[in-house]
Amino acid sequence: MCQERDLKPFIKAVKTFGDHYKFVILGKDYGVLSSYMEIDKDIIHIEHIDSPDYLLITSMAYIGIVTYVPDKLNSMYCAPNKIFEYSGFSIPMIGNDIPGLKYTIEKYNMGVIVDDTRQSEIVNAISTIESNYELYSRNADEFYLSVDNYMTIKNEFEIYQKKTCAELL
Repeated sequence: MCQERDLKPFIKAVKTFGDHYKFVILGKDYGVLSSYMEIDKDIIHIEHIDSPDYLLITSMAYIGIVTYVPDKLNSMYCAPNKIFEYSGFSIPMIGNDIPGLKYTIEKYNMGVIVDDTRQSEIVNAISTIESNYELYSRNADEFYLSVDNYMTIKNEFEIYQKKTCAELL
């Protein structure tokens, strides 16, 4: 069973803005949705949408939430897909304080890093993003455009091919 990210502080933070925002959760319920719905009965939950169709939902986000449970080295230093998904649509992000997020979101100034257990930090992050939305959005777009994923994949494939050919000889 997957360890669930605790979104309660995010849901509570968003709730402080009244009807200004709608919280949307896309993905399987690992048994916590009912506790989330107790905080905000208007949460929109979408169980599953095939890839890449789920990007339609992602493209409609105003602020993206990117959090990872720091229980494994991979999670702490990940290069999360969500960063590229949100930045591909110029959407500012709020991320939790792990190296894989801090050194992308914060370094490229495309959102705010928070202690994801502290509702007050999340409220402040939302307000900060609202006040500087164009800046964060532009920086997210610039970050996305600065990474040539096609060339990265092509280069890795060529390295893999060379290793495979050398092993055959």
